[in-house]
Amino acid sequence: SVWIALFCLQYEKTLADDAEKAKCLDLAAAISRWVSSLPHKDGAVAMGLPNPFGSPDYGNTYSTENNLDYYTLTKALSVKAPTLSDRELFTGEFSNLNNWLKTMAYDPNSGLFRSGGSVNFGDGQWVWDSTKSLDVNSWAISTIGISTLISEFGVNMDSFLTNIHQTFAVQDDGSFGG
Repeated sequence: SVWIALFCLQYEKTLADDAEKAKCLDLAAAISRWVSSLPHKDGAVAMGLPNPFGSPDYGNTYSTENNLDYYTLTKALSVKAPTLSDRELFTGEFSNLNNWLKTMAYDPNSGLFRSGGSVNFGDGQWVWDSTKSLDVNSWAISTIGISTLISEFGVNMDSFLTNIHQTFAVQDDGSFGG
């Protein structure tokens, strides 16, 4: 759904008719309001509605990639949303996402973004997925931007790119590593 809203924002830029532009912004804002109603944990937004019997329970699963998508959307709508109340909502969502991405999703020990995690049903504690994901790290560069990663996140880009290469480069024998 976030990708549809992002499409609406891109399509809106190509339109000349103000009424058609407004329809695009209205749809993007409506989708974003729905996303804002999903479960949140420490600023991140779950992948979907809660379904305790689902496997996985998307209402309990937090994807960094999905949160990067929503980060991009809320950043744009915090300025472009049609109503003040929506702009305020998306400004708050963006701020919370920015904080989660900076303080939780980015792991300074590995020098990479984590792929995501979930909340443990037993004790309610956060559990990070140990899977390393190239797309999350490359997408972080695209969505957050190099200058913001450096200035606000404190990421050393040389180290970040070296970590990406050492973790995900495919060798001649098909193994991973730099």
